[in-house]
Amino acid sequence: MKKQNKIYWIVGVVVVILIIILSFITNRKESSSEVVKIGVLGDLTGDLSSLFRGVPRGVDMAKLDIEKEKDVKLQIFLEDQESCNPQNTISLMNKFINIDKVDFVVGGSCSGTTLVAAPLANEGKLPIISPVSSVPNITEAGGYVFRTYISDSERTEKSAELAYSLGFRRMAVLKDISAETEVSSSSGGRKRFEELGGVVVSDESLTINDKDFKTQLSKIKLSKPDVLFLCVISPGQISIITKQMKELGLDIQIIMPNEIAQNNELLVEAKEYVDGLIYTLPGDAPLSDKLIQLKDYYKLIYNEEAIPIYTLEAYDAVWLGTLAVLKSDRTKESIKDSLYQVSQDYKGVSGDVEFDENGDVHKSVVFYQIKDGKFIRY
Repeated sequence: MKKQNKIYWIVGVVVVILIIILSFITNRKESSSEVVKIGVLGDLTGDLSSLFRGVPRGVDMAKLDIEKEKDVKLQIFLEDQESCNPQNTISLMNKFINIDKVDFVVGGSCSGTTLVAAPLANEGKLPIISPVSSVPNITEAGGYVFRTYISDSERTEKSAELAYSLGFRRMAVLKDISAETEVSSSSGGRKRFEELGGVVVSDESLTINDKDFKTQLSKIKLSKPDVLFLCVISPGQISIITKQMKELGLDIQIIMPNEIAQNNELLVEAKEYVDGLIYTLPGDAPLSDKLIQLKDYYKLIYNEEAIPIYTLEAYDAVWLGTLAVLKSDRTKESIKDSLYQVSQDYKGVSGDVEFDENGDVHKSVVFYQIKDGKFIRY
């Protein structure tokens, strides 16, 4: 018995030693993985949280895929801008630069917050990649500012051209002057429509805080337009505007030079009023195996049939930033330079994401329409 106990003791010691060795090897492997720190300018609360919910979800899906495919750990610092509050953006950028010391930032959402973040990014040499912002002057925001979403300049002109091609000649413009994107879009659309020979008979303004638009809509009705060029940033605005148009008997085609109308909540709140509305999106990405897998995974995790806007652009932003960090010497300038290089070979799930010399991407423009409670290709 004593001999047998001794054997058991020896076996036990060997097992313990093996466990310690395996644990050491595993921990060493984990510690050898590079760590990439990513700041995310999210909009988790406020009126625009539903619209921008795709950004953190795209970040999460990219993190899972990257850690599965690469020997790297992503540390995500997700912060709340509270629906594009510029003061929050300033505080968060300073936190990312001075406290978290992130390698790059995904964001902002509204173009205004990206433009607020741009000087801090350039001064701190911290690359930022926006998956949402589209105002044209981001092109000139500085060498550390990138985006995986297209500029408004491309789709505002196409939207105005569509209106003219459909036979409309008298355009009314209704724009949100509290959003720089919408001011820019309305200006570009108006200019192109007039170049084609159309006439802008009314140009009215509103703000994100307004809840009643009957005064503006009544003025528009008096001008007798045949098409409304609607430039707003909130699905809630669209809901109220279309309901009040119906109440006032203003029955004209609505064309939006942005993607804000593609929101499921809008169909719940104003399905009968938004029917027929036309809006724009960047061109569809090629249906790759990765995109098919992402769609299936999204449906499984979030129990939603359609991936919300900006999800794929956020996914691509995280991948591009991470690949740039891994290719770089870990200095911010090297990460910035590497972004241009990795974008040449990376196949984006949101479409072509090769950065030009200004950090912009170029994608085709497609039109969608709300019809019978569905978002369909126009």
